[in-house]
Amino acid sequence: MQSSSAEVTMMESQNRKRAPAWTEREVRDLIAVWGEESVLSELRSSFQDAKTFVKISQGMKDRGHNRDPKQCRVKLKELRQAYQKTREANGCSGSEPQTCRFNDELRAILGVQPPLPQLCCLTPSMEMEATRKQRKLMEKVEWSNQAFITEFMLLGFGNLPELQTPLFLLFLVIYTVTMAGNILTLVIVVADQNLHTPMYFFLGNLVYLAIYNPLHYAALMRSWVHTQLVSGSWIMAFFTSTLITLLMARLTFCGPNKIDHFFCDFAPMLKLSCSDTSLIELVDLILSFAIILPTFLLTMMCYVCNIATILRIPSTTGRQMAFSTCSSHLIIVVTFYGPLIISYMISTAGTAGDLHKVLSVFYTVLTPLVNPLIYSLRNKMVKEALKKVGGKLAAFMRS
Repeated sequence: MQSSSAEVTMMESQNRKRAPAWTEREVRDLIAVWGEESVLSELRSSFQDAKTFVKISQGMKDRGHNRDPKQCRVKLKELRQAYQKTREANGCSGSEPQTCRFNDELRAILGVQPPLPQLCCLTPSMEMEATRKQRKLMEKVEWSNQAFITEFMLLGFGNLPELQTPLFLLFLVIYTVTMAGNILTLVIVVADQNLHTPMYFFLGNLVYLAIYNPLHYAALMRSWVHTQLVSGSWIMAFFTSTLITLLMARLTFCGPNKIDHFFCDFAPMLKLSCSDTSLIELVDLILSFAIILPTFLLTMMCYVCNIATILRIPSTTGRQMAFSTCSSHLIIVVTFYGPLIISYMISTAGTAGDLHKVLSVFYTVLTPLVNPLIYSLRNKMVKEALKKVGGKLAAFMRS
């Protein structure tokens, strides 16, 4: 990457040496072509390529100038940098504001940047704080005047640098155990014929289902019913994720390219977009109210009915066993849906970044980790099936 960047820089330098100097009329016409809506939209797009500068070069030829795409690209970069340096100088100086050549025309395209904080007449502590804010603002100014970004950097728990290595190892172990537990559940369900029942069919698809009248479970959950339920879950998940992904792909990101999260979550990425995000936020809100909230309420209603049924069990021992199973399931449901609803349905109200990270840990890390333990590996039939599969595997290894 460094060698290729050096080559590009050397080629640009050679190109500037060979190319004749730009006249004032040429520069004004270049800025005029640059300011055309079609050209601006392509430059703002994350899919811009050499064709954009070919289009600019053609626009120059239409105005009677012979400038190739590379010359146009280099000149645009020079104009952008000159305008940026003028803005920086104005922010760091208490004197009369300076202007660069073609300042008004460039301001119409690049926009007016906010004034930078002055560093005069400040105490040492105030100066340090102002310097920090200035650097942060300059970073934003720098990104806004450059090409639109297509790569991002995850900050993770960047405010805890001393815990970076321990957190990495912790999350690595958690994700490894999570994957191993879910894969083990899937293998056991497929390998043991005794587990080919509706309940374990759902567990094999990583779905957890609560049903009213649990004593009638076997009669109600016929093969076509659980097949339709699982198919509907997969189709709904695929549709919602694809829709949000397509809408996100239409957004333009102009920096900075740092995502204040440990994965590319929805809300932190929207904060980096310089496009109109009202549509995708509205779609996300509609999907949340149409899918997340109803499924949570339906699941909670089923568990309430289950608890009411358990309370009618005459045996104290039977009630304790049923409550033990039902309460653990209910805790997992609340742990998953609670943070999820807060994150995606109330995030538009301005949820703090650190709070959003903590909530995300619950439904992306904690819940998937304990799901195999709560729903599968504690089950007596699954334990017996695990022993059978383990015995067959041991016999196969010995043979």
